[in-house]
Amino acid sequence: MKIIGAILIALLNLIIIGLFATFSPVAAIIAMFYIVPAIIANKKGRSFNGWWFYSVFLFFIALPHSILIKKDIESIENELLSEGMKKCPYCAELVKGEAIICKHCGKELIPSC
Repeated sequence: MKIIGAILIALLNLIIIGLFATFSPVAAIIAMFYIVPAIIANKKGRSFNGWWFYSVFLFFIALPHSILIKKDIESIENELLSEGMKKCPYCAELVKGEAIICKHCGKELIPSC
C-alpha cells in the first residue's frame, strides 16, 4: 500500500511539473523542489504523502520544518521489525532475525521457531 501511494504521488508530481513546464521551464524546476521536504521527512519516519501535500501548499514552511523535526523512532523501529529484525529480550536493541548472540549485550538470544 505504501508503494502504491508513493507511485501515485510521483505521478501527481510529474503532472504538476508538466503543467508548470507548459508555462515556463523555471516553474517546472521549482515544482520538482516540492518533493524535497517529503523525502527528508520520509527518511525520518514520517508520511511521504502527507509531507508532499504539505510542501506543495506551504513549501517555505515545510522545508525547514522537515529539516528540524526529530526522527520518529517508533515508526522506524516498527518498519525494521516488519522487515525481519527482532528485539533482544535482555537489552531491547534491534538485531538481525538470524542472530544467535546479541551484538549489543553479548547474551544468547532465544531462537524463534
